[in-house]
Amino acid sequence: MPTRLHAIEAGEPTLPPVVLLHGFGMVSGCLSRLIQALSEQRFVMAFDLPGHGGSLDHPLSGSARKCAQAVIAELDIRATGPLTLVGHSFGGAVAALLAIERPDLVTRLILLAPGGFGPDINAEILRQHASATTAEDFKSIVSVMSGPNSPAPESLIKSLVAMRKKSNQTKALIDLSSRFLKGDTQGVLPLEILTATGIPVDLVWGELDRIVPVVDGMLAPAKFRKTIIAGAGHMLPDEATAQVARIILKPAATA
Repeated sequence: MPTRLHAIEAGEPTLPPVVLLHGFGMVSGCLSRLIQALSEQRFVMAFDLPGHGGSLDHPLSGSARKCAQAVIAELDIRATGPLTLVGHSFGGAVAALLAIERPDLVTRLILLAPGGFGPDINAEILRQHASATTAEDFKSIVSVMSGPNSPAPESLIKSLVAMRKKSNQTKALIDLSSRFLKGDTQGVLPLEILTATGIPVDLVWGELDRIVPVVDGMLAPAKFRKTIIAGAGHMLPDEATAQVARIILKPAATA
């Protein structure tokens, strides 16, 4: 059973490091637009989280906390030093838990429509996403996850279809969804502990997010810097690639 996370790397290793964590039911390849936008100025590492894609059989699958522990182990092996950590959706919850457990690894935390900032969540569409297998399924699901003027990129749909062809992938996602979804709600992160780490946190939300409500971000601790992207839904790495990249590339004090 593999104990390393599958990764996509881009950019020169001498550049400042950025780690990207994808959302539930996605893979690192789903972040290709954002990886490309960052790689001229950052050394980018995008990991497949346990239970997903190239890390499907990683032993630390089954919860956001276990996923955070897997990323910590990977970063310790790589010894890249403190870095900017970016998490989208479920990956945002993983990133927050990582920062709480190992604040020494993180100089800055950027959370894109993260899970865990409140109990409300579109559990129905996420369960559909867990069990989806065809391009038609994914186009329908991604249309709900996106803003009205953001058609699903063909590259994203192809990545999702290819991912689900792996044996036991659908079962792994259904099992994972049953752990972080509590009926029609989700677990909530200990935001007061995250605040106490002192790590600068940027929250970025799409104005029209139909998966996790934007109000959760606006009610987050006052110390977190908050940005709402007009017209965007939940799929910020694709819908608002340029805006998200600008936030990541700016220094923490001026982002």
